[in-house]
Amino acid sequence: MQVLAVIPPEEFQHWIGVAEIMRKEARERISANLEVFAKWMRGRQYVDPEPVICEGEAVPEVLSQSEEDGEIGLFVLGTSPDKWDPGSIVTALSRRLGSLPVPLAIFPGGLSKERFGQI
Repeated sequence: MQVLAVIPPEEFQHWIGVAEIMRKEARERISANLEVFAKWMRGRQYVDPEPVICEGEAVPEVLSQSEEDGEIGLFVLGTSPDKWDPGSIVTALSRRLGSLPVPLAIFPGGLSKERFGQI
């Protein structure tokens, strides 16, 4: 199981030195968050997820990752908690359902970890 985080390129539209520091800080922050999630998955779900961090536009990165790793069999996305806007990645991938390389599962953004663990 992979857990993918994508850092959007617009976060680094600064001078080269500043952009490198921001890139490093973003990776560290995401790594820490992914490790918390991975620890929870190992302890509660008995799954050891592989964290993957990419930089770029989210949808192309998700699709690229699925092409590079032939073992990916399902995309699992969480929506935004905003009931009127599920989020740009969910919206974009939903529009491509017919051409996605694997099935797409979408979970409500407000789903608690406890409830997620019961699924």
